[in-house]
Amino acid sequence: WVIPTFDGSVGVSLASRDSMVRHYDFKKPTRVIHRAFNMDKFQNTLTKEEARKSLHLSTQDEVLLFLGNITAQKRPDKFFEIVQELKKTRPNIKALVVGNGSDLPKYVDLMKQNDSYIFHMGYQKEVAPYLVASDLLLLPSDTEGLPGVVLEAGYFGVPTVATDVGGIRECLIDNETGCIVPDKSIEGFVSKINYLLDNPSKRIEMGQKSKNIVLENFNIKNITKSYIDFFQIIKDNK
Repeated sequence: WVIPTFDGSVGVSLASRDSMVRHYDFKKPTRVIHRAFNMDKFQNTLTKEEARKSLHLSTQDEVLLFLGNITAQKRPDKFFEIVQELKKTRPNIKALVVGNGSDLPKYVDLMKQNDSYIFHMGYQKEVAPYLVASDLLLLPSDTEGLPGVVLEAGYFGVPTVATDVGGIRECLIDNETGCIVPDKSIEGFVSKINYLLDNPSKRIEMGQKSKNIVLENFNIKNITKSYIDFFQIIKDNK
């Protein structure tokens, strides 16, 4: 009964907007306005070497990042399976887990048992050092809108390997700014990650493309103008 009272609706991704329209048969104006972030907050950051040194990581380490809430839909269980599988053939794998959440107690023992290469950093207000230090962001989620963490990783030139959910294809170009795993399988993730870790020049190229797209399309200043324009459309409709 609440949704029909709205004068308009904004979706952070095409997928989420279309889902809402279908579910509620919403007839009023809608627009997709992608989420963005204020890049000014990342002006004073460390170099990759400095970030790794501050986190006690070496230049030889292959660093994978999980950044987000440790909840069922984010699939931390899958992240740990991927990392453990990679560790069998890649001795320099290191996994940073940044975040807390309702499912954290399920994984405390697992992380303690593998604390030589899986590091739980807890909730961090300043996430830049963890992004800068990483080679790849992993996003094994079952559901997403338009994940801001992909934009933040892209801003630092870090490609993402992700499941094909929600608006991921609106912020990640498969094989250009990262890799998408259509079948969500552990094997699919491992294959993509191995390829990117074995081809650092390709990974760096992807990271630079990702940064360019973030700067061009997800700048908060541009997004603000899109909201103002949409509010004017709603006003004119009333």
